Amino acid sequence: MDVSRLLSCGDGENNQHRGLLHREPFKSFLLRLYNGKDIKVEHPELVLFTPSKAKAVVVEGEHVHVIAVEHISALSH
Repeated sequence: MDVSRLLSCGDGENNQHRGLLHREPFKSFLLRLYNGKDIKVEHPELVLFTPSKAKAVVVEGEHVHVIAVEHISALSH
């Protein structure tokens, strides 16, 4: 699963569907990691990707998570 593409660019097959970070109105969603942890994304500006898209930085409340994108197993609303 190309998570960075699903989040920011489109659906992985084409760009007809906007990524979760760019939907209007924005709806919060969860990143589920392979270790079972869920990280809630409350606002699109609270997620940043490294230039290579290999890692994401997610601010959740007062916590800052640096996540290897390959460790994200699912996205849910």
